[in-house]
Amino acid sequence: MIWGRGKFLRDSRNLLQQVPDLLDRGLVKSCSEQVKKLIQLCEQKKRGKANKELWRIYAQALCLYEQGFSRFGRKSGSQYLKKAAEVAQENDFADITFWVNQCRLEYAAICGRTKQVQELKQAVFECLKKLESPSEFEVFCLPALARDALNQGDFPAAGQWAKKLLELSSKFAKANLLVQANVLLSKAVFGLKRREEALSYLNKAVSLGQEKKVEQLIPALYNTAEVFLGQDNIAEARRYLKDSQQRLNTQLELPDSYYHIHLLRLQGLLAQKEKKSETAEECFNQAVKIANSQENPLEQGLTQLKLGQLYMELKNFEKATIALEEASGKFIIIDNPFQLSFAKDARQALKESRKKPKAKLSEKQSSPARPQAEMLDEFMKLIISNLDLDAVLNNVIGYIMKVTDADRGFLILLDETGKLYSQVFRAKEKFDQKKSRLFRKFSQSITEEVLKHQKSICLTDAQGDARFANSDSVVDLDIRSVICAPLKKEQKEMIGLIYIDRHSLVNAFGPDDLTLVESLADYAAIALVNARLHSGVQKKLESTEAQLIQSEKMATVGVLAGGVAHEINTPLGAILLNTEMLLKQMESKSYKKMLKQIEGSTQRCKQIIEMLLQYSRKTNPKYEQLDLNQVIDRSCTFLEQQLIHDNIHLSKEQKKLSPVEGNFNELMQVFTNLLVNAKEAIKSVKESGTIIIKSFQDGNFAIAQVKDDGVGIPQEHINKIFDPFFTTKDIGKGTGLGLSIVYRIVENHQGSLEVSSRPKQGSVFTVRVPVQKREVSRK
Repeated sequence: MIWGRGKFLRDSRNLLQQVPDLLDRGLVKSCSEQVKKLIQLCEQKKRGKANKELWRIYAQALCLYEQGFSRFGRKSGSQYLKKAAEVAQENDFADITFWVNQCRLEYAAICGRTKQVQELKQAVFECLKKLESPSEFEVFCLPALARDALNQGDFPAAGQWAKKLLELSSKFAKANLLVQANVLLSKAVFGLKRREEALSYLNKAVSLGQEKKVEQLIPALYNTAEVFLGQDNIAEARRYLKDSQQRLNTQLELPDSYYHIHLLRLQGLLAQKEKKSETAEECFNQAVKIANSQENPLEQGLTQLKLGQLYMELKNFEKATIALEEASGKFIIIDNPFQLSFAKDARQALKESRKKPKAKLSEKQSSPARPQAEMLDEFMKLIISNLDLDAVLNNVIGYIMKVTDADRGFLILLDETGKLYSQVFRAKEKFDQKKSRLFRKFSQSITEEVLKHQKSICLTDAQGDARFANSDSVVDLDIRSVICAPLKKEQKEMIGLIYIDRHSLVNAFGPDDLTLVESLADYAAIALVNARLHSGVQKKLESTEAQLIQSEKMATVGVLAGGVAHEINTPLGAILLNTEMLLKQMESKSYKKMLKQIEGSTQRCKQIIEMLLQYSRKTNPKYEQLDLNQVIDRSCTFLEQQLIHDNIHLSKEQKKLSPVEGNFNELMQVFTNLLVNAKEAIKSVKESGTIIIKSFQDGNFAIAQVKDDGVGIPQEHINKIFDPFFTTKDIGKGTGLGLSIVYRIVENHQGSLEVSSRPKQGSVFTVRVPVQKREVSRK
């Protein structure tokens, strides 16, 4: 590589060459401070004309800064890797691209995120193909691959990666990696039950680490202590842990690394063996806290597993259950079946422990299992305490999960098409939704089986049942124990399902649990139906109240309009009279033209006021012979200016009609309402449109049709639009009369009102009124 001659570039190159050695000795703080200064200087220099050499130094510094944290399981919180990747892409730096991916690979392996490791592994090996000396770079990614294999329990593969690391680190004289290779080899052979061989590799690692004073000596020491703990050699284990703690405090300039988590966990195990339960609990909890802060699900799960086993030993079954469930959840998140199997075994052991007969207590102290009748009574009180639908649904699933100790619970309902959808979901653990979407889904294969046969299912091991063994959710979430019971309206019609499950644990539910859930489901179905009815009544009451308020408003407006109309009529009459007198005296044609316009406008105002008076007048309706076309004309005139303002074109196609018997004001209300509804249907979807109103005679009926090209009416609403209180409009919109009133008016005229509509294609309302006189009863 050819470097520039400038002092800055030379000094920068020298610093970058020293950084790996600083990191190998654990001097993270000293290293990161120097590298960060270099990054800042590079950013100042590249503001001018930056050459390719400066860009390479800048990108290398970004990667090395991140490595100082990622290799110890910590996030720096910076965006340096992203910047480095951008620089590498712009300048085609294959080596920088490798370092970016290697840094991410190392962190993913420490956190146990195997899927990310596999993706990054492929990216790393693609980079290696583009480099002149790939093995010099490959040596740095081998520890992550060995660690990932160990996390998955693939000890032969871990051994192969570790041996390759041993070979290449020896070849390139990488002392720190050589110590790490021996540590990883020891863990691989220890997993294969070759304990003495494991100890020999650790002795090499400790000896070489002490000689070279590298940071890998720390894990070499505490891994040696772990072997001695397994052999119950407490003295040796304590000695190695003490040495490891001392070096961690003095050598590694980085708090809360994953070394700290390992060491705390081992100190907790040592305290547990020494029967110092409080100290053990404190160590485990502190390790969990660090793992949580570093967002490391693998270390969270491993430590929670040890904490759960401690609580089991202390007979604190409630805390043990929570800790083991947390461990299972973390292993599910990173999709690690190997570690999940240990959590499963621990939870099974916990279940067995809880089943063991307890020593006899005095009659006063004994606490027998609660009888089912008592729980049903408690459940009934809970679900009838609140008629709110959402509250009922949540209370049902919450109580069922509580009494069955389920991991997850779903209250699943049937939609109008008969398909199942999750209405309420509950879970014990808090999962990252972005990474655990599957966790929020119920097993469709199980629910469909219950839906098909309309009978409950109780599975003691779902993966051992041929019907469900290949289900994605059952396998991926390690679902074992399941109860799924139907919710039936009046013991007949299916309205939904209750679904609960447990992960990793077989035989978590038994016949008693199934009987209890079925009984609770019967009560839940009744409560659900009642809550739905209550919800419907509440909505109708709210709608009724809104309608009453609106009707009162309209009545008030009618009185006000009548009074105002009377007041306006007097000055309008004076204007009209004076205009007519001026017209007789005026000789100028231009002035006469203006006066004619005033006269016409005044006449129009008087007509509108007369219509308003008729419209607002409250009288007992009188039926008389009238022309339906005149009613239509008056309604159109009444709304003409409003339609023009809203860019609605009104077209009339009228044929001569025989007289009908009716009330002019009521029929005007019918057509006014239909025209306003047509206008609103158009304005809800576009800026302008067309309303066509036709009239013709068909036998003994005068027929009028109001057609619009608006939004249309959904088919599921067609049969409801004439029902009292049914509306899809917001409160306060429309004329306030409603289609139910229009329907009643037409019906009182011994006629009929029909509608045809298609969504997005408009609607046609057809009014039929008989033309021959009949004796009718007024409603």
